[in-house]
Amino acid sequence: MEKKYQIFISSTYTDLVEERKKIRDTILSMLHFPVGMEIFGAADEEQWEIIKDTIDSSDYYVLLVAHRYGSIIESGPDAGISYTEKEYRYAKEKGIPILAFLIDDSVPVLPEKMEKDHPEELMAFKQEVKTGRLVEWWKNADDLAQKISISLHKQMDRKKRPGWVRADSFDIEQSHAELLALNKQIRELQDENKKLKDELEIYYRQKIDRVPKLAVTLKVNPYDDKFEVKCHSEYAIQDKNTFLGGIKICNVSMDDVDNDYRKISKDDFTPELYRFINQSEIDDYNNSLPNKEELEKYKDELKTYFQSKEACVRINIGIYNDGTAKSSNVSAEIEFPDGVIVYDDDELFDLEEPVAPKVKKNPIELARKRQEELKKLGVDFWKSGCVNSSDISFKHRASIMNMLGGSLYGCEIYDHTVDIECGTIIHTKSYWKSGIYLVGKTPGKYQIKCTLMCEEYIEPQVEYIDFVVE
Repeated sequence: MEKKYQIFISSTYTDLVEERKKIRDTILSMLHFPVGMEIFGAADEEQWEIIKDTIDSSDYYVLLVAHRYGSIIESGPDAGISYTEKEYRYAKEKGIPILAFLIDDSVPVLPEKMEKDHPEELMAFKQEVKTGRLVEWWKNADDLAQKISISLHKQMDRKKRPGWVRADSFDIEQSHAELLALNKQIRELQDENKKLKDELEIYYRQKIDRVPKLAVTLKVNPYDDKFEVKCHSEYAIQDKNTFLGGIKICNVSMDDVDNDYRKISKDDFTPELYRFINQSEIDDYNNSLPNKEELEKYKDELKTYFQSKEACVRINIGIYNDGTAKSSNVSAEIEFPDGVIVYDDDELFDLEEPVAPKVKKNPIELARKRQEELKKLGVDFWKSGCVNSSDISFKHRASIMNMLGGSLYGCEIYDHTVDIECGTIIHTKSYWKSGIYLVGKTPGKYQIKCTLMCEEYIEPQVEYIDFVVE
């Protein structure tokens, strides 16, 4: 059955009479039906319903734009636009394939064919037509006719439309037989589809019933597995299930450090002791002291060091499979909060005490040394009323625990994140990682982000563990 297509031609009229005739002749030569304003007469709102019906029944819409905008609609919701633009918008709204042809800018404009009243509207309309679609540019009637013929052939091949066929071209009995055969095929396909759906539902139900279910837990380990060295579990905060719920911060006093690096004056000496020092030595010492920023940096590093050595909490990280199927190639990314320092055993064991700022010899110590040297020579300063002042501690000292730990297989620590690769975990079993130490740094309520993945998961599973630093 050969289809014939109805093609709507939309454009201004008086300036494009010749071009419209060329288009009609071209479409007729293709054995299709051209329709346009020639069949409507003068444009008005009453005839708009006829135009709409004609566009609705058309298979393709050809828009021709030259140097005129066209007659303006004076009232109603579309007041201010031309009938040509209204036809274009309606065809676009109805989803009818649109072929747009704009006159080339190089074509000379005759005064009688030039837009005088609405140049801005014309430019805006051209821009709207060019947006979101390809347009063809034409220079004369023959060029236009050739391009329309080529474009229509392409559209008819690409976008099939209902078209028109002769009523006597149908074989009613054959069509009826074909419909019966199609109905039978549809019923068979529906039955087959239902059967496959039922089988698929059973399969997925079984699949859902046997799936891995990974979860992370943290537990305090008060002893080193390898070296049996007790860790500082008293700094751990544990819930009723004895799982780790947080850690405490070890308070380390920096008063000794502040005292060690304070400025010294004549008032710090007894009169007898002051005889063994001069003011320039005191001034040199004071000038060698670190500034406030340097001292605070050193104190912070020293505090972190002693907190790490004296208040670290050794933990085990457990990865459970509470599901009904094994999990393969399991990986876990456990991201601790910024308020926590994370070490492995090697890092903690190799942690070195920060280097103290260098200063000149303490004048008080110098004075005492000189006094003692003279005393050894037989000079009795005690009888002269000299008093040996109490010693001033120069170096902050603290007991340091020798922290050792086990190996970390398939585990990496960077920044605040622990990455674990633990292979396969069968259902109802778990995998534990030890040799990880936590140190409290900044108080607050946090969450530990745990990202779990295995071959059986479509996408990573994320869970959160509430965590406190106090």
